[in-house]
Amino acid sequence: MKKIILYSFIIIIVLVILSPIASSSPDGLEKVSEIFNFSEKGIILINSPIADYSLRLIKNDSLSTILAGFIGVLIVFFLSLAVGYVIKRVKI
Repeated sequence: MKKIILYSFIIIIVLVILSPIASSSPDGLEKVSEIFNFSEKGIILINSPIADYSLRLIKNDSLSTILAGFIGVLIVFFLSLAVGYVIKRVKI
């Protein structure tokens, strides 16, 4: 199990570092909103600290994308641990 976790973290780090060279084309949802002309009609309800996969405080685009990806992975990881802990305790 420890090897799986170690390999997972190595893969995550490699992917996060390579993320700035990913395609700059819009993802599926953005593409559909552009096709049907409702991308500009959206209302921003909450200002995201990691909007468009970047951090506003960091001027270097590549570094900003790498750190945003890493922070996102950490958030998902710890939320998953918390949900797993709750499920284990509740014993549904």
